[in-house]
Amino acid sequence: MSLNNYQIPPVANWQMFENLCRDIWAREWGDIYTQKNGRIGQPQNGVDVYGKCNNQLHAVQCKGKDNTYNTNGVTLKELKEEVEKANNFTPSISHFILATTAPNDATIQQHARELSKNYDFNIEVVGWDYILNLLSKYPEIIKDYYPHFNYNIQISTNKNIILVNYWYEKFFFNKGELGFYYNTSFLPNYAYNVGFNVNFINLIISFSNSFSAITCHFKEDEIDNKLFIMFETLNKLIYDLNNFINKTVNFNIANEMSHKFNLNYILFYVNEGNYSYHQLGHYIDYKKNIFRSIMYHLVKISNTIIYYTNFTYNTNFDHQYWAQDPEQNNKELPYFENFEIFYDDIDSIARYIYDQIANCSFEFISEITPSSSQDAF
Repeated sequence: MSLNNYQIPPVANWQMFENLCRDIWAREWGDIYTQKNGRIGQPQNGVDVYGKCNNQLHAVQCKGKDNTYNTNGVTLKELKEEVEKANNFTPSISHFILATTAPNDATIQQHARELSKNYDFNIEVVGWDYILNLLSKYPEIIKDYYPHFNYNIQISTNKNIILVNYWYEKFFFNKGELGFYYNTSFLPNYAYNVGFNVNFINLIISFSNSFSAITCHFKEDEIDNKLFIMFETLNKLIYDLNNFINKTVNFNIANEMSHKFNLNYILFYVNEGNYSYHQLGHYIDYKKNIFRSIMYHLVKISNTIIYYTNFTYNTNFDHQYWAQDPEQNNKELPYFENFEIFYDDIDSIARYIYDQIANCSFEFISEITPSSSQDAF
């Protein structure tokens, strides 16, 4: 349930607003070392709070004023001035957020997007409405800054929302090295440079293993059948991914090369099988693109769960980006329209990938193995 459903005022003063922003974005970025920049009276180069997300530096400038705060909103002049200051911040940043206690303003947000074209970092303006949406995800912060607000009582007791929140907080929304974004998109998963994090695979498998234990407490009239189908599809995809990796990867070489280059992930070295030299290029390309497509489907199904939950239960869970290039420039938010999931098994992905290879030099072979069922775990 969003805090926007309640009349929650900004915190008492601008120093506290900076602290609030630090605490929120430390969790959003998954960086416990997120900190305020300098102290009162020191030049800050347009940055009040900074921290790292996906190995990139992010920054927040807080626009709050004592008593009246910023009720008139951020002006274009103020935005340009703060952005120009942030441009001189050292080391350079990749994302700049101007956070204000004023309401969201579509016009100034558009100006921010246009300004981003002129700088080497993304620019975003967020108002108090948006900050409340973030704050509603962290009851412990609410308790610190609004100790008299009994928010915990207002949290939904709907078991379907509790299930989604459990999955979202523990298995989906993790930032950093165990995060969906890092492992499905940011981690080298493009062209021939493909890798995977064993700990991430174990993490998502652990959710599949715990799913039945969680949902066995649901009564029949408490089950949201559409949501359960989505989660069952997600679980099937996770099992197919794990079996595909175990079937495809030559772990002897993969581990050797990962240790050689001191990598924290496993290089996706494909078992060559009995293919001749002239067939091998197509075969490796085929296998690695299946892997990338499974990762894409993980994001797509997860986003569909989030879209459906937000639409059905008026929640405000954030979605997950998928990036199509190593520089992370070409991003999209994939999901299944109308909440209709189209994933039968891994062969539906493999066949599609196979058909995209021009003049393929080997015959299509099913990727389904006897261990591709959930009973394997």
